[in-house]
Amino acid sequence: MLKTPLNSFECNSKLFETLNSGFSHYFCVDNRNIIRNSSSKKFVFNMPLFYQQDINENTKLAIWKIEEDEDFFKDKLSVDSNIIHTKKRTEHHAGRYLLTYLYPEFPFHKILISESNKPFLQNQEFQFSISHTSNFAAAIVSKSNNVGIDIEITDERVMKVAHKFLSDHEMAIFSLNNRNNLNSSISSRDKNYNVNEYYQIKLLTTLWSCKETIYKWWGNGKVDFKKMIAIDYFKLEKTGKIESVFTESGSSRISNLLIDYKIFEDLCLTFTYL
Repeated sequence: MLKTPLNSFECNSKLFETLNSGFSHYFCVDNRNIIRNSSSKKFVFNMPLFYQQDINENTKLAIWKIEEDEDFFKDKLSVDSNIIHTKKRTEHHAGRYLLTYLYPEFPFHKILISESNKPFLQNQEFQFSISHTSNFAAAIVSKSNNVGIDIEITDERVMKVAHKFLSDHEMAIFSLNNRNNLNSSISSRDKNYNVNEYYQIKLLTTLWSCKETIYKWWGNGKVDFKKMIAIDYFKLEKTGKIESVFTESGSSRISNLLIDYKIFEDLCLTFTYL
């Protein structure tokens, strides 16, 4: 863990971003957490947190780049897991540790797993969602909103499966309707993508992540991504909002969802709170 004196960190540093609007603010510091001092509006390093956002007075999220070994989390949480793979088990512990980082009073030891494999608290004191990918863990916790979160590493393999999670209409409005072009553009192992290919990979990763977030928000399993989740057109930027519609299986009941997204180089974050 990096320990840095307060006076060695300048608030106009290029290492972080900050945005304040009511209860909403976020910050990101080169894989290290910074804590706001409300009186001085200064920041101090605390732990290796990649990103944090206080969405409103009841809802918070964070992403952590995992640089510690498994024992760090086991010592903090005093829990064990029956997950066999060490890396997966460490990511599992990191996600649960984030819950207590966001809300120290979070009763992680009371987490149950539903039949659809969704973690939950029986008394619903907190709504929460967790995601893991390639040495990153993310969590969103709310005292008032149903939530979902997903993080994904940009990966060209998403181009080969786009037709499996996007409807024909979605493929068309995002100009992804030529499946042959999508497959041929990654037939080589050459990583020197042109601008259009790289944009498509980032866009498809964001679209997949968006649908994963909705799946986690729903939490009841059995979701056909092509038929039950519809995403409206948007222009991919570094950060933005995505309008979407979720239709329950065998029902005419629909939910209009707004998905927030943010792109960090090759890491994509999407989340929702409703």
